[in-house]
Order: sequence, then structure tokens, then C-alpha cells
Amino acid sequence: MKKKLISILICLCLVLLTAVNVNAQLPGIINFQAKIADNNGIPLNELHSFNFSIIDQNSNILWPVDTSVNIPITVENGLYSVKLGDVSLGMEPIPSFIFDENDETYLRIFVDGEQLSDQQILPTGYAFKSEKSDDTHKIAGNPVSGTPDINEILKWNGSQWAPGTDEVGGLTIPYSYIYCGNDDAFEITITGNSDIARFVINNPSNNGHALYLKTNGQQQALWIKNEGGDDAVAISNDNMHAIDINNYSTQDALDVTQYGTDNCAYFKIDNTSNDDDAIYATTNGTGYAGYFVGDVHITGTLTGGKAFSKIDHPLDPENKYLYHSFVESPDMMNVYNGNIILDSNGDAKVELPDWFEVLNKDFRYQLTCIGGFAPVYVSEEVSNNMFKISGGDPGIKISWQVTGIRQDPFANQHRIQVEVEKSSKEKGHYLHYKEYNQPIENSIEAVRHPDILEDDNSENN
Repeated sequence: MKKKLISILICLCLVLLTAVNVNAQLPGIINFQAKIADNNGIPLNELHSFNFSIIDQNSNILWPVDTSVNIPITVENGLYSVKLGDVSLGMEPIPSFIFDENDETYLRIFVDGEQLSDQQILPTGYAFKSEKSDDTHKIAGNPVSGTPDINEILKWNGSQWAPGTDEVGGLTIPYSYIYCGNDDAFEITITGNSDIARFVINNPSNNGHALYLKTNGQQQALWIKNEGGDDAVAISNDNMHAIDINNYSTQDALDVTQYGTDNCAYFKIDNTSNDDDAIYATTNGTGYAGYFVGDVHITGTLTGGKAFSKIDHPLDPENKYLYHSFVESPDMMNVYNGNIILDSNGDAKVELPDWFEVLNKDFRYQLTCIGGFAPVYVSEEVSNNMFKISGGDPGIKISWQVTGIRQDPFANQHRIQVEVEKSSKEKGHYLHYKEYNQPIENSIEAVRHPDILEDDNSENN
């Protein structure tokens, strides 16, 4: 029957074997001696196969990376010694950081495949770590020049480590790092209250991006949450677009969701320029340049090539739409109409809203008899928001229409100019260049936004 082995730790000297010159490179070797016997106390002799590893209190292997290396060692009267980390024996050097990062470490030994009891590396053994600090003239094998003063740190200048100013928040550029954890990869917390930018990227290049974000995951490339009292994002641009979004995915290029309940705009654009558009939207596809679900309110002037209503077709609402063009006029015209029955005298008084005469002027009338003919006419024009129809037979139904031109303050100050000369920049260019068989270079869009020519050229190349 195989005898169980026992090991008596004689000396675990974590003293680094260094050269006499303290500037010599550290080999990472530990001198180890011990005595081994079987369970009857009989010391072992002859050649045996040993396997060594250093573990933490949770039995995680700290050294070596390759645990399959077996070392042949001759045992004499139970005594043996070995230089752990000696590369000449096929072992890996022992890195000092395993003692820096672990409060407890243990030596695990296998002899001829049988595991002995783990031996704790006592604090006195950490001379290995202390020995590393004896080499005060080098860091990672590179020379150190000078001694840092207050608020200074050692910086690598390309050939040696030298004292330099501790630039708080500084980052050595270029910087590249791969992070595989589950927490935030980069976090900045500002505890000061001075009125300065907390994070500044100053890019003097004319071409490169000041900040470029890219993600291949399922979340946003940039997510901003503001719990303060000011804007979540404020953008000030002295040239070109304040925001330029190119979207090549099937999702929305911009998604704005407002959860606030205050009486404020959910999406606000304030343009102080007299010429530039606050919003410029263009599309070359079949979709809309702008699509709104809900009511749209405009306090200024609405212009366009055509205007119409679109509803579900009343006879086939599941499969068709019904379009109606808006009534167009060179005047700011209001239209009022209705039906009325002539009284026993062949007359009828049409009552209009109480604001009719305040809002309108220049009234025009149309009368149509229904179910018969009669020489009806307007016997009294609009007065006190009423006009009178006469000349018909009693009981005849009259369909009437009255139009008026707006005369409210806004209309008086913003009359429609029916014929307008194009500006010098716009002459020779078309609002609807495609319908006139003109190239995009002759479009009004090319005058107001020349960058669309660049986008068009890039798409065609």
C-alpha cells in the first residue's frame, strides 16, 4: 500500500536572489528548503517528481500560469531544496505583485502526484516584496532620474523616469485600453462648485472630430441624464451645423421623449438669424421630410407648393385614402355659408357671428334657390353682423355664401404679396426643380443650403 507523505516546512525564504549590484534586474526567485517523510516518519531518499504552485486563501492559483511543469529533485535523508521560479529548471519567474495584492498566500506541493498539506507563506516571507523596493534607481528595469518634490510624480520621458508636475485629471495621450468588466469603464465625479467646464475636449484640427463615439452593442452610444436645473445638452456653434446627424440604420435618427409635466416645449430650437432656417429637413426618398402625429400650431406664415387634407376614405376606410385640396386665394379670405327658408313675405335675415364685422371686410355674396326659381337678391348688406335676402316666394329654401377679407391686426401687418421678385441669389433657381426638369444645382435648396450638393455628390460617387 502506498504510504502517505508528510512534509515539514524547514525554511520558506522569500528572499530574492539578486546580484551584488542593486541596479541589476530582479530574477524573481525564491529559495525554498524543506524536509519530507512518509506517514511513519521515515525520511524519503532518491529522485522524486515535485510540482509547486502559490495559491491564495480561496485556492486560486497565483503562480505559475502553467501548472503542469514537474521538477525532478533528489531527496537526501528527507531533505531537499529548490529555487522556486528558476527558469533554468523550466519554471516561470515569480512576480512580486501576487504578494502585493493578496493578504494570505500558500505554497502547494505535489510529490510524485500526491498533494501535501498547503503551507502558508508567513508575513516574514514578504521580504521578496521588500527586496523589490531596494532597487530604488529603477522602475520596471528603467532608470530613475532625480527625486520628486511636493505635488510631483515620476513621468516617463522616453528614456527614463523623471519628476514632473502632477497634472490632476491628466491623461497620457495616445491612450488605448480594453476593459472587460461590468462596471462603468470611465467615471468622473466633480465635487467643486466653480463655474468652469467639468470635462473639456479642445480639438484644434480642422477635420477631425472633437469627440467620436461608437458602439456595437444594443444600447445608446451616448446617454445623458440631467438631474440639475439647467439644460441636459447645450450646443453653441459658430460655423456650419450645430447638429449634423447621419443615420444609416432602420431606427430613428433622433428620438426625444419628454417626461416632464411643466408647461414647456419638449423640443425647442431658437434661431436668432434673420436668414437661416431654424429647422431644415429634406428627403430624397418616398417618406416625408416631416411627419407629425397630433396637432401642429403655427403662429407665423405657412407656405408651400400645395395643401390638402388626407383622411380615411369614407367608403373604404380600410384600404383607401381621400384627398381634398385646400381652397386657395390671393386674399386672406374667410368663407361663410348656410341654408335658410324665406318667410311669408319672401324675406330672410341671415345672422352671422358677433365677431364677423370686426374680423372681416369687403363682403361678397352668393345666393342659390333650391327646389325652384326666384329673383332673390341681397336687399340689405351686412350690418350689425346680419344681412337680408328678399325677392323670393314664401317657403323657398335659399343656399347662401358670404366671403370676407381678414382685417385683424396680424392680417393687416402681414398681407400676402401675390407676386414677389426672387432675391438675387435665388434668381435662376426653382422651388420645384424636378418638375421643371432642372438639376439640383438649380434648386432653391442649393442656394439656401449648399451642403446638400456635397451630400448628393457623395451619394452618387
